[in-house]
Amino acid sequence: IPYMIDNSKTGFLVDPDDSEEIYHKIFELYSNSNLKNEMGSLAREHALNRWSPSQIASQTKDIYAQILNK
Repeated sequence: IPYMIDNSKTGFLVDPDDSEEIYHKIFELYSNSNLKNEMGSLAREHALNRWSPSQIASQTKDIYAQILNK
């Protein structure tokens, strides 16, 4: 997951075994609507740019080209 998230911009990276840290990050989003909305918008934009159908198709085409050229 760390490769998918820009910490504190498109989400929070936390230690999954640290329930206190998870609680604080959830509470931070719950109590700060502006942060929640901005982080959600940036995460959506990032996901659409990185994993759009055309991007995935291009990457798949490149993989097939590499395989066929071997």
